[in-house]
Parts: sequence; C-alpha cells; structure tokens
Amino acid sequence: MIRLFRTQGPAAQRRAMVCSFVTEGKQAPLFCHGGNPDLGIYLGGERSVYWLFPHGMDGYPVPATIEAMAQDYLPEICRIRPHGPYFFLGCSLGGLVMLEIARRLIEKGEIVAMLAMIDTALPENVSSLPEPAGEGAEPEALAAIRRQRTRSARRSHADLAWEFSAQTGRRLRWATRLAKRTACDGVVRVGARLPPFARPFYFFAKTEQVIARYVPRQYNGPLVVFRRPGASGDQQWRALAGGSLELHDTWLEPNEISQLPYVHILAEQIKKYMRRAERQLSAPAALPQTYLSPPAEVTSAVFRNASREESR
Repeated sequence: MIRLFRTQGPAAQRRAMVCSFVTEGKQAPLFCHGGNPDLGIYLGGERSVYWLFPHGMDGYPVPATIEAMAQDYLPEICRIRPHGPYFFLGCSLGGLVMLEIARRLIEKGEIVAMLAMIDTALPENVSSLPEPAGEGAEPEALAAIRRQRTRSARRSHADLAWEFSAQTGRRLRWATRLAKRTACDGVVRVGARLPPFARPFYFFAKTEQVIARYVPRQYNGPLVVFRRPGASGDQQWRALAGGSLELHDTWLEPNEISQLPYVHILAEQIKKYMRRAERQLSAPAALPQTYLSPPAEVTSAVFRNASREESR
C-alpha cells in the first residue's frame, strides 16, 4: 500500500515552482499565480509570462504560512529577473501569495510596477483595521444571546429534531474531512508524495488553514483589485494599501471570469495597467498620479456590457 505514496526512488526531486508559460516580447515579464491558463495566453505577446505552480498540487507538503509560500517562490523569481520593475498577478489564494512576494521585494528596495489581484478575499484579520467596539457593545451582545436562548426554548420538538439531524450531518462531514486531512499530513510527513487523486483535496484543505492564519501587512506599492460584489469591502482594501489603490467590481461569478468573452476583457484591462505603469516609470513627471486611477465604474461597465451582448 505504501508504494502508492512513495516517490520514485531517492533521486526524485521536486519540480520547479516557477514555470515558463509564454516566451515572447521584450517587456518586463509577468509572474502569475492561479487563474485560468487562457488568461496567461491573452496576456502574452508583449512580454513573457511565468506561472507559479501552486504548493500541494505536486504532492509535496504545503507550507504552513503565506509567508513561507512567498519565500519558496522568491529565489526562482529573482533568478529569472534579478531586479525590477516587477509585474505580478494573483488569482484567489495566488493574490495573497503575490501580495507577500511584492511586499518583500519592495522592502529590499526593488520596484514593483503593478500588483493585480483577481477574486481575492482578504482575511478578516487585516492588521490595520479599526478595532471592534469596546465595552459599549457588550450589553447588546449579551441581549442578543438572551433573545436567541428564548427563541430556542420556544421551538417545537420537530424543529429540534431537524436541527439535531442537520448538526449530525455537519459533524460527520467535518470528521470525514479531518480524517482525510490527517491521513494526507501523515503521508507527506514521512517523506512520501501524495498520489494525484489526493492532491486537490489536500491543496484546498491546507490552503483554508493557511489563509485563516495570514495577517497581511500594509503594502506600499500600486495595487489593482478585480473583485466580485460582496467580497472584501473598501475599508479592508484601503487599510491594506499604502500606495495607489484601484477597486473594480466585475459582477461575475468565479467560474465566469475564466470564460470568454470575460477572460479576454480582463486581460485587456490588465494590459492597460501594465502599459501605463511602464510609461510612468519611463517618464514619471509626464504622468499625473490620477492617470493611473480611472473610475472603478469603468471596468464594471465593460463587464456588464459584455454580459448583455453575451445574453443576446
């Protein structure tokens, strides 16, 4: 049984974590983490595109923190491009990883010309967010608990039986996930490699934990965010961004963002930001700061118009 999980001999080595995806163009390369490969194809042409392979999907252990993930990628990124300007793009979890990579490079004195994040939800523990209400909120919280207890006391036996059944199902699912995650942890802990069928579950289970414990620090570079309505609010993003910030609502579901025509529209929007960033770097006095800050409604309108045309 253990043969199923062992690596193929002692000489088996981990694959490169940064892979060449599109090799063309003379502009500074774009480094991507996550998302649809079609997006990388549309972003190519003017510059090379490199893809960061997600931790865990190769069957090896997932680092315990976002910081450890970023540190794992940094040497390969710096080997490909020793100095800036850098262009980064991250989707979902990849947005947080790229945020940490970009922050570390800026701390070293490098230039990050653009960091774009797609469908990335910030953890609720952004360090610079205002603290929760103090003692004045406590009586209201206690009153809410009392009201909930009163409603619970008035429920019928049928309601209680239904709730017990639902809780039992949730607990069984939680126990099953815990057992699978523990088994995967045990396999990688002894130096074995997970088989392909176990890797997606292991990846999502571990990244949930990694995101939950991540506390982002303020990022002092230009930041462009493409988000879905209902995602992290403006207050969280403004607390995170120490430099310029652009928020764009796409009005799309996660599965739609990777489909035509939206993926092409998204690529064109990102290309515009990269071109503007390059022009600003070459002639900083010629471009006012507001040139990199078009209204957020522009992108939203583009996606809505494309959605209407698609439905016809």
